[in-house]
Amino acid sequence: MNINEKIRRIRESKEWSQEQMAEKLNMSLNGYAKIERLKLALSHSQESLVLNKRLLSEKEELFNKLIEQKDNEIDALKEVITLLKNK
Repeated sequence: MNINEKIRRIRESKEWSQEQMAEKLNMSLNGYAKIERLKLALSHSQESLVLNKRLLSEKEELFNKLIEQKDNEIDALKEVITLLKNK
């Protein structure tokens, strides 16, 4: 049984209408009805996945830039060492 079905069954066991349940939760009837239909939960999950993917992409990009920067620093240090050896 999905969470939305459990919520609906709890409401029905108390013999409350969707409107009464929405009032008790201090939310709109439309908002509560979406919860029972699971649309709101799926919407939030999808938004979360998109955000997580975006953040992961940004972290990967920053990590790659950091690696490139460190590689450049290593190359510069190698050049300095070579110059010092040749003196």
